[in-house]
Amino acid sequence: PFVVLSDTIFGNNDILFKQEPETKEHFIKAFYRRLMHRPLFRIFVHHALEFTFLLSLLFSTIDPLDVTGKKEIHFQDYILYVFISSYLLEDIIDIFRRRGWASLSSFWHGYTLFTSILLCLGQVIGLVVEKIMDKGHDDRSKESGNHLANVGAAIFSVGAIFALLRPLRLFLFFRSLGLTVVCIIKVLWDAFHVFLIYLIMLGAFSTGIFS
Repeated sequence: PFVVLSDTIFGNNDILFKQEPETKEHFIKAFYRRLMHRPLFRIFVHHALEFTFLLSLLFSTIDPLDVTGKKEIHFQDYILYVFISSYLLEDIIDIFRRRGWASLSSFWHGYTLFTSILLCLGQVIGLVVEKIMDKGHDDRSKESGNHLANVGAAIFSVGAIFALLRPLRLFLFFRSLGLTVVCIIKVLWDAFHVFLIYLIMLGAFSTGIFS
């Protein structure tokens, strides 16, 4: 990332898009250009970033350095802000870069987009609420369940659950575990359809009983 950033600012901003330079360049930049266009090394970087994201999400959610009743933002929170915003931006760009909204027909594309929206929405609400709540105070237990602080925390927590389930994709590489994951996804999709039917039935019966 630092090499790409330096090339964007000080270079000709083509290290990500061209495997061969147009002119002779510094050996360090040539080294990174040669390696970053190999698919295997891209996989290494992708999984390293994914692991860093999940680790920062875990520590930001558990927050072992937190002091009860004191408003603090730690370094893992800033790292998480960058990851969440970049993942959401990447998911939105992928929609227009590929087949449009048809790309969401893939389960994992829709899953990652939904997760990114939940995490981003929860973080934005949390940052806004910091300006609303008393200065230096972040004890949500003193507020009602409908308070924006608790609503934002709930949305973020649901997004964190979905994000921490993303490593299940790695099981798709295994013969037995991969089939199990695919079957679970199919069952959950059918359960979602049943849930939609249930909502309509619940609304109809609730209206009739109330009247």
